[in-house]
Amino acid sequence: MPAGSPDRQPAQRSVSSENQRAKRQRREAVVQALLASDPKVVFPRLFKRHGDKLNGPAIRVLLQTIVHHGAYEHAIELLRTAIREGKAEPWMYEALALVLKMAGRPDKEVEEALLSAADSIEDSPTSLARVADQLIAFKRYRAALNLLQRAGALAPRQAEPFEKALVLAIRVNDPDALQWAACHILKNAWPERHFELHFRAHAAVAEMKRRLIRQGHPQRAEQLAAAVARADQRDLVINVSWEGDADVDIRVVEPPGTECSPLRKRTPAGGVLVRDGVGDGGTETYICPEAFPGTYQVFTRCVWGQVRGDRIRIEVVKWEGTEDEVREVYYGTVGQPDPIVIELDHGRRRELADVPMLHIKETSSGARSITLISPVAKLDQLLASRRTSDADVRYKGPRQLYQFALGSAVAYQPFPTFVLDGAYLATQAVISADRRYVRLSLAPSFTNIIGERRFPVIATFR
Repeated sequence: MPAGSPDRQPAQRSVSSENQRAKRQRREAVVQALLASDPKVVFPRLFKRHGDKLNGPAIRVLLQTIVHHGAYEHAIELLRTAIREGKAEPWMYEALALVLKMAGRPDKEVEEALLSAADSIEDSPTSLARVADQLIAFKRYRAALNLLQRAGALAPRQAEPFEKALVLAIRVNDPDALQWAACHILKNAWPERHFELHFRAHAAVAEMKRRLIRQGHPQRAEQLAAAVARADQRDLVINVSWEGDADVDIRVVEPPGTECSPLRKRTPAGGVLVRDGVGDGGTETYICPEAFPGTYQVFTRCVWGQVRGDRIRIEVVKWEGTEDEVREVYYGTVGQPDPIVIELDHGRRRELADVPMLHIKETSSGARSITLISPVAKLDQLLASRRTSDADVRYKGPRQLYQFALGSAVAYQPFPTFVLDGAYLATQAVISADRRYVRLSLAPSFTNIIGERRFPVIATFR
């Protein structure tokens, strides 16, 4: 009788169930033998005998089984042996810290395990911040603060490490760490949460100043206030406001030729669009903490709605927070072809920031090429090709790097997909021509997600 006939199917299922039950029993017997042995002896022998088969996924499964039985000491020794034998993966250090905590080990051991995890992923600010969160959960605030400082040094344009460092610096009463975090937040502009971050920084500084005064350190409080005041200085601030239910967008052309707009909220010249307002009484805010001296041009356009009287108000603050602070007010018509021209006599910026941008070049045939550039240049390189004729005073050369021909070109197109973690079995059934036999093709696969790495994607669209 054929193997796929109905009469044989119950028997086959019974055999398969027996095989699975026997496999589980053998696995359980192996685990019980491991748990009955001295972990400091059995695991080195296990890795010596089966080291080529004990990879990351296999160690993870064995660890889950041991923890399920509550044998935390065996789990600790398993992870430590795997690390010693060169099988270390970043997740093992974090798992070791959790198992140490479950086993009731001293907090010092937990901290050392997490710091070892940080050492294995020191080039990833996101992973460092994740380990810092676990240290915070274990109330190891000082160690977490040190990791956040490392993460901030690796990713100065990410606000998360500095925002968390503000809270930890208050908790551990560290004025130096608080000054580091607050000054970095205040001397920079942030595209999304600028005003919230600055409010948090000022609130943390005020709390630290009160503590220092209560503790009898007024001089240190004055030093902190002076450092924060210097960090809070901004070379140029432009506020564009209007009346009426509308959405007005601004585009600021900076002296090097870079452009700041809702499509490019941060520029290599230091400019950041921190507020993109809509509706009645909306405001668009452009901030350049350290600006190039020269001419700034402000263009406006109405995206939707109706601006009352088509009139806009442009408030300009130069050298804010210094003795030379100047405030100017201009009025114009929304969408006017001629820009509002702002002259900045002097500024603190001398070179472009390393901000990756897309350069789109369009040929006469309509073809487009997209290049991700990292424009870092000295100011004298930008000024080298400047024409000083009275008839035409503008920048040449590097300006072309920042003129983007916006069209229908796709700069970045994401494709969301599922990522499986664990075992996955793909099957394919083939029925014979006489419909009496079924052939199954089995393709098992094992996926192990050990972490993630986030990265910015610079894109443009129209």
